[in-house]
Amino acid sequence: IDLRFIGEDFLGISVISTNHFRPEEREWGVKAYTKIINLETGTEAITLQGVADCVYSPDSRFAACEHSGTLLGDVTSMKIFDLANGSLLQNFAWLGEGYYRFDPADDKLVHCIMNDNLYSVTDISSGGLSYYHYPCEPFAFDPTGTEILFSDGSVMWKMTDEIIRTLVLPIGINRQQESYFFFEPDGDFVVMNNGAFSFAVGGAAAIFEETGEVYDAVISADGLTLYLLTDRGLEMWQVRK
Repeated sequence: IDLRFIGEDFLGISVISTNHFRPEEREWGVKAYTKIINLETGTEAITLQGVADCVYSPDSRFAACEHSGTLLGDVTSMKIFDLANGSLLQNFAWLGEGYYRFDPADDKLVHCIMNDNLYSVTDISSGGLSYYHYPCEPFAFDPTGTEILFSDGSVMWKMTDEIIRTLVLPIGINRQQESYFFFEPDGDFVVMNNGAFSFAVGGAAAIFEETGEVYDAVISADGLTLYLLTDRGLEMWQVRK
């Protein structure tokens, strides 16, 4: 099971079942699906069949999900959906494990493949491709969509594909925990793993203590409340600037 916030109002729950019987093949296999839950009403808004491990656009309009085959770990493609009605917008080949993010400034999906030095940029409307060049690792766009922060602390200016500065991040954080890595709304801080760090200079602005295992996190639109999905349930933390 994979849990992801979709803005403040929705929760995406991806499930992969390994004991699903397929009558057409007369054998047991894998079934994947993703449910979009309205957090205010607790009701199901949309179900996306055959897909899991989704990432969502900052404006909650799109989802990009891995389409599963009949065997565990058998991923056949990456699909992009319109969350307003669940319609399929793009379907392209899945090339391997990597990291995915939507560009908040454009209707584009950016992804890289592990051990590669290329980030593919897919235009959601046309399917057209462009590229950034950097070793594949967890990354996040700043709220304006002009800069990209990589988990090693490097900051890229998107328009020129060049590294413009490097942040000093604390030693010992888990930089591979890709799902828990995002900016707060005004872009002053990035939330990564166990704390919030200054985007201007690096360094810890706040460290979260006494949390359980964190599955995902989202910050409120006013930047004052941090919501954590942990093994203890939904936690709310007050942010003080």
